[in-house]
Amino acid sequence: LSQVDWTSTPLTVAASDKWQEANASQLAQYSPASHTKLNSGGDKLHFDWTFTNRFTGHLSSNWRVQRCNDKIDMEVVARRDPILLFADVNLFEDELGDNGVSLHNVKLRVTKTGFFLLQRFFLRVDKRVIRC
Repeated sequence: LSQVDWTSTPLTVAASDKWQEANASQLAQYSPASHTKLNSGGDKLHFDWTFTNRFTGHLSSNWRVQRCNDKIDMEVVARRDPILLFADVNLFEDELGDNGVSLHNVKLRVTKTGFFLLQRFFLRVDKRVIRC
């Protein structure tokens, strides 16, 4: 719950009203008193049930960031070099109680000439929003 954005109105679906009512006492137990703010309706606790993470990453002191105009060489990425190692790791996946899907995964492809790493967060809330 430390990653919940307590300042915005959460995404909701029809089933969220019943869920809020059924879990209000448990939510209050786990959320600090300063975080038990009401949403714009004035009657529900904030809870990001889509598991959207606010973490944007960090760099250790050994790395230096600088602007450049380099682009990904799509010809190299599309080339059919022999793949020495491939991994597709789901870090998190949930069907959001049959109201959509939340998926965070990492794909790795290693060839003789280099590697390609893709991290992706995908969120779909039925009839509400898609985030990629």
